[in-house]
Amino acid sequence: MAVKIITPEFRASYVNIFEPRLNAQSGKPEFSTSMIFAEGTDLKALKAAALKAAEEKFGAKAKDLVKGSNFRWPFRDGNADRPGDDAYADSTFLNAKSQKKIGVVDKFNRVVTDEEDFYSGCFAVAQVAFAAYEHSGSK
Repeated sequence: MAVKIITPEFRASYVNIFEPRLNAQSGKPEFSTSMIFAEGTDLKALKAAALKAAEEKFGAKAKDLVKGSNFRWPFRDGNADRPGDDAYADSTFLNAKSQKKIGVVDKFNRVVTDEEDFYSGCFAVAQVAFAAYEHSGSK
């Protein structure tokens, strides 16, 4: 079961939400974006939702799994994981993906269908659904 939550404001990067791209690992087309949260953004609620999704899948041992090397925590350090990329400097980011088309609305709740209206660099708020999984030994 997925745990849904609204994110704080983030800057969108690698926006692929109007047309899916082939995921090289799964071989399936996916919609995706990278969510870049500025340094100092309160991510406690998001992290709690991610942990809750892990607990639903793996039970009480999820808190211990988070510390393990085969656990892939979705929150990543922009300085460590994208060194030299100014867009990710001093940030925390996560990559969101879905095989289902992602709905986008503007601040007036109008549906956005034009790629010129939402693109990498735009600021956004999103409803995300964290889901835990196990793939090739990684959790």
